[in-house]
Amino acid sequence: MEGRPIRAAFVAGRTSALGVAADTGVLEDLPEISQGLYGAPPKAVAAREIGGNAGRFTSRPNSDGTGRDYFITYDKNLPPIKVPRVQAHEISHGIDLFPRMVKPQQDVAWGDESGGGNGSWLL
Repeated sequence: MEGRPIRAAFVAGRTSALGVAADTGVLEDLPEISQGLYGAPPKAVAAREIGGNAGRFTSRPNSDGTGRDYFITYDKNLPPIKVPRVQAHEISHGIDLFPRMVKPQQDVAWGDESGGGNGSWLL
């Protein structure tokens, strides 16, 4: 494990089990990550619109009432070096919600293309 590289589609922070920090490029990908997860990139707004906070993750019922829309906003006056950190923090709030959004599907099995039996979890 020591020194073994950590690889994934997106790696934030540590890039090895030893914790050696390096630029993983994920900071530039935050708008794309937000777009993929929530349908929109983070939006810069006046701090007063988000209660004076650095950033905010918000959800509200969608227009047709069948689910929720999610938004990430951040203070447009943040120093540029802080913007990615705030965006990543707010993205993580939404990721924290995903386990609560999962519904059991008893007719589909993990790794079983026949669809038989032991259940799986799908969004």
